[in-house]
Amino acid sequence: MVSPKKKRLQRILRLSILLLILLLGLFAVFARLHQVRAAAMQQKTESAVLVTKAPEPEMLMPGSRWRGVLRISNHKGKGFLKNGTYAVHGLIDRNEEGYFFELYEEEDPDGLSPLLTMYVSLDYNTIIPKIGTENARYFYIWLDERDVKSLTMKLTNGSLTSSYFYDDGAESCQIDFSIKQEK
Repeated sequence: MVSPKKKRLQRILRLSILLLILLLGLFAVFARLHQVRAAAMQQKTESAVLVTKAPEPEMLMPGSRWRGVLRISNHKGKGFLKNGTYAVHGLIDRNEEGYFFELYEEEDPDGLSPLLTMYVSLDYNTIIPKIGTENARYFYIWLDERDVKSLTMKLTNGSLTSSYFYDDGAESCQIDFSIKQEK
């Protein structure tokens, strides 16, 4: 027969072992929870590094299509041009003569009457007009070499913008447009 003192010691020993197993189990659970949290923090940090990484450089490509708005303002004189804002679409492409840029009013989906048409050089993210004799036109206005600087456009934040002032003595206006590439 086992004495009551020995039974009590055995019971305390069993409870101590159970308590030790329980504590080791809790320790394992908390250790795993710590690993999961550490992995999540590392993934979050790596994601933040990817998000803050510098964007890829933008490049102009033949065959690209563009949409945006054109605004005519400060119109003076009698003529075809009128103050207003117009939805426009454009394209950069190539034919046997070279690269060209054209801009159309949105209401001209077939592209029969370009608002702006000119041959260009594509320099990575810049459009440089190649203007000769009567080969570039803005509305009905023939452009010349003096217009190259104001019609040179740089792709910035996904947009091409232009600001052109027209004045022939009888008529003048400011023509601005901003377009973004279609996705």
